Amino acid sequence: MTTLPEASTASPEAPAAPPKTKTVTRSKAKTKTLEETERQVTVHCRYQTIPPSWIRIWKTTYLIDQATGHRSPLLTQVGITLYPHLTPVKARSETFFTLVFAPLPSDCKVFDLIEEIPEPGGFKIYGIRRNKSDVYRVDIV
Repeated sequence: MTTLPEASTASPEAPAAPPKTKTVTRSKAKTKTLEETERQVTVHCRYQTIPPSWIRIWKTTYLIDQATGHRSPLLTQVGITLYPHLTPVKARSETFFTLVFAPLPSDCKVFDLIEEIPEPGGFKIYGIRRNKSDVYRVDIV
């Protein structure tokens, strides 16, 4: 909502003082949020199966910088359920889903996608080379 400044009681020759607003503060907050969002890492995944199966992603899925060990946690997922729920996959089909992670360190060059789970079958993709867009496509087999 926009409000107009109150009428000035100063003489017509005197310039009116500019109204005080918080627009700059709000703009800075919005800019920071946009910058943080733009730094997120998006991984588009393709999962192929021959027999019918079920898949899910655990919250304990990370992007791990190979040089420093820094872990960028999973923020959200689209097209796949989060543990303990399961997503069915038909026989001889492909399933596509997207994972969004917290930013990687700016100096990261190569990272791994690791789903750390207390059972066999976690997703593991090693040696993903960093690009400028921080958007990646991987095949999970």
